[in-house]
Amino acid sequence: MISTAEKDRVLLVDDEPNVLSGYKRGLRGRFDVYTAEGGEKGLEMIASAGPFAVIVADMRMPVMDGVQFLKKVKRLTPESTRMMLTGNADQETAMQAVNIGAIFRFLTKPCASADLIAALTLGVRQYKLVVAEKEILHKTLSGSIKLLTDLLSISEPTLIARAEKIREYVMLVSDPLEIENVWELEMAAMLAPLGALTHPPEVRQKMGDLKSLNEAELNLIAEIPNLSSKLLSHIPRMENVAQLVRVSAGLLDVNTGVPKLEEQNTAMKVMKILSDMVELELRGLSENDAFGVIKTKNTVYDFDLAQQIQQIVEDGKVKQGMDNLVAMEVRVKNLLNGDILRQNVASLDDRLLLSKGTRITSVYLARLNNYRRIVGIQEPIQIFRRSFDN
Repeated sequence: MISTAEKDRVLLVDDEPNVLSGYKRGLRGRFDVYTAEGGEKGLEMIASAGPFAVIVADMRMPVMDGVQFLKKVKRLTPESTRMMLTGNADQETAMQAVNIGAIFRFLTKPCASADLIAALTLGVRQYKLVVAEKEILHKTLSGSIKLLTDLLSISEPTLIARAEKIREYVMLVSDPLEIENVWELEMAAMLAPLGALTHPPEVRQKMGDLKSLNEAELNLIAEIPNLSSKLLSHIPRMENVAQLVRVSAGLLDVNTGVPKLEEQNTAMKVMKILSDMVELELRGLSENDAFGVIKTKNTVYDFDLAQQIQQIVEDGKVKQGMDNLVAMEVRVKNLLNGDILRQNVASLDDRLLLSKGTRITSVYLARLNNYRRIVGIQEPIQIFRRSFDN
């Protein structure tokens, strides 16, 4: 017999206690089985004892049916394999479950123990594949992207500052808006400047001051996200990221074509709103005024979504203490991770090192300290720092 510590954990949700007891008896010794009577208790069980490799729910439950429950499960624990038990597997129910709850398999009630064991075994295998893929994606791909963006920050400080601002907004709104694959939005924001590396150095050096650029140079800069998108489109699993990069530059209408998934469409609209809002802020508008401009252009943006994003951003900044920033001047040696620049930072020989709005990281601290030792930095530096005083 498999020890409890080695058993795969599954959750069975049904409003009938006798049914749950029967399933538990039939699965004894094969899985680490948890049960919950109804959808609400199922969600409580996930919160207190999750995650589970497989979650099986009955379709016909009072208050919260199986489709509603599994939709919430999909958001709370997307790696878990989701299955549905139903005695009424009609086409409409099946379509609802697949589209909303992303069901891995349907099981018809009454379900024999052997059939349930076979389905759960496949479900566990699917769960392990998803978890392994996610781990590779996060540790390998995300690590590589982080290294690339750190290098980009050295050569393109102005564009990276814009990218980081978009990413901050993405992190604020993604959870309340229930956006899946948030990593795609994050990477799209951070990799949009990649195409700048194809431009002549003299053009890149002038990008911090758009007024100094002629028409041909401005056209080159406007083309950067499109170039970035082409570079990214050749990398497996980055197709959606490439598309989001193009949306951020206004080069792809968010309503062109019909996306395969509703979440993709939402992600594209969110990227369009956030990237253009940051662009307006960089041109001197306040956050509130930038939202005001966006909400007046109903043919370009989703007004209701923009309204929702504005409220989420305002609430999120309060929760994170972003409304409690203190302006101060410090020297390079006194900078801390998390400080936000209120001005461009340049070396004594007038090289732009970091742009206004950049959030200080360990990589940026190393860069500034190296320049301070060899070339010198124009100090003091104006920053915002979060105050922890009540």
